[in-house]
Amino acid sequence: MPQPIRFADCELDLDAFELRRGGQPQPIEPQVLELLAYLARHPDRLVTKDELIAKVWGGRNVSDAALASRIRSARRAIGDDGEQQRLIRTVHGRGFRFVAGIEPPAAPTVPAPPPASRPSRRTLIAASAALVVAGAALLAWLLWPADRTPRMSIAVLPLATFAGDLVADRQAEMLVDAITTRLSKRREFFVTSRSTTSSLKGKPLDARALGRELKVRYVISGSLRRSGDDILTDIQLVDVARGGELWAGRPTFASSDQAEAHDRIAARLVQAVEIRLMDVESRRGRRERPDTPDAEDLATRGYALLNGRVTAETNEQALRLFEAALAQDGKSIGALLGLARTELNAVTNQWAPADERAARLDRIEAAVNRAVALSPDNSFGQRIRGGLMRARGEPEQAIAAFTRAIELDPNDAAAHAELGRTKIDVGLARETIGHIEEAVRINPHDRDLAFWYFWAGQAAVHVGDADQAVLWLRKAIEAHPNYINPLPWLAIAYALQGRDEEARRCIDQFRAARPNFTISGWDAAYRRTHPAVVAQLEPTREVLRRLNVPD
Repeated sequence: MPQPIRFADCELDLDAFELRRGGQPQPIEPQVLELLAYLARHPDRLVTKDELIAKVWGGRNVSDAALASRIRSARRAIGDDGEQQRLIRTVHGRGFRFVAGIEPPAAPTVPAPPPASRPSRRTLIAASAALVVAGAALLAWLLWPADRTPRMSIAVLPLATFAGDLVADRQAEMLVDAITTRLSKRREFFVTSRSTTSSLKGKPLDARALGRELKVRYVISGSLRRSGDDILTDIQLVDVARGGELWAGRPTFASSDQAEAHDRIAARLVQAVEIRLMDVESRRGRRERPDTPDAEDLATRGYALLNGRVTAETNEQALRLFEAALAQDGKSIGALLGLARTELNAVTNQWAPADERAARLDRIEAAVNRAVALSPDNSFGQRIRGGLMRARGEPEQAIAAFTRAIELDPNDAAAHAELGRTKIDVGLARETIGHIEEAVRINPHDRDLAFWYFWAGQAAVHVGDADQAVLWLRKAIEAHPNYINPLPWLAIAYALQGRDEEARRCIDQFRAARPNFTISGWDAAYRRTHPAVVAQLEPTREVLRRLNVPD
């Protein structure tokens, strides 16, 4: 059995495939751990980028950005960073060196065999008692009812593949690793370890029976196969107790895109699973603890409301639930960020009275700061902070927060979209569409897709690209037919193309819902102070006048 590699305050246990710092296991993606292990096994020598890609990625096509992201994650896991480079040093243009001092392995000790002796009567009695206790424990484990399992407990089972397809086998393992790792990073989930579920590979898988055996409420199972250059999957979320399928998806990706596709699919899948389980667990909590909900019940109910159609009323209900959860557990990160999110919804949608705006923004800041102090690597907390800064009219700080959210989770689609939206506010609208396209690539079925399309259309109007603006704004309306905010922008884009008749139809449709729409109201809604943005918006006012919108 190989001995752990020890350096700094870290211990890399290759047999257990685990990284420990200060004796505590650290959350780390399997591929990042493989990269770290390879570097640690070759200390104090240059490991080229090509060598890393050959050994860790199997020679697949890997972008410099993907490699840099994995190196950054490896450094963060062992307490290093790109500025100090105490443990992993970059050799620019060449590769990397692992410069941490490796501690020599401890010499194995062989204990002397104890002298043979006949067990005493007392020893035999103690051994018999131990067997009885062990038998009782085993019986209790076998008979432990499903409703005693931890809430949001889940196991990701090996994906089935066609026999003999070694490439598909490897793809399936990597995807299961990515899903398990992403679930493990979410505090609300109790996830069965990968080492436990990997032992089930190749065995007949009955998701419901295995769920009971693993003592979890939910199981993710499915299959993966190759079709030409594509990898096709069929994945289900199963309720162990009831046996029903709660969610199903069939993500597909190109085999040439596999280096980043697993993380992207895992991010999309975990978001869908989380939304579904918040609703399921909310209803379950109401059934089991109708009169005595705990903090977790209350926070789950709040998120179940936010995952539906959010109105001023449902947002207020969710806010009260998060407040009640914090009254029971002031350190609940989910409740803190839920409260911040609902307060931000109230402010940005103008559901809160104007004279409460400043106090509510202060309350959001306090909740976010406390949540981030408790969980510094929480990308959602940074995303909420970005929304707070934007609401306060501080777009540069908002951009910094959204960028940090993406550093923590490159597959946070909403952070990419919000970053693109906020760049409009600082005169960088030409960069917006790229961010929106990345968000859509990560999650093409996000429930906020209409808003992302709208922001891309706004950016196109800002830079005077009417053709792109029409394309994006029409997609926004198609994605959400009842969402009317894109209509004036679409009217402006049509007018810039010389399609005045269609432009007026858009204005008429918008004014039917908002009869008090005026140019001064437009100025108030899109008031900006950045000189470049003011200049970009000036032509829109003239177009609205031409379309007979009153001052």
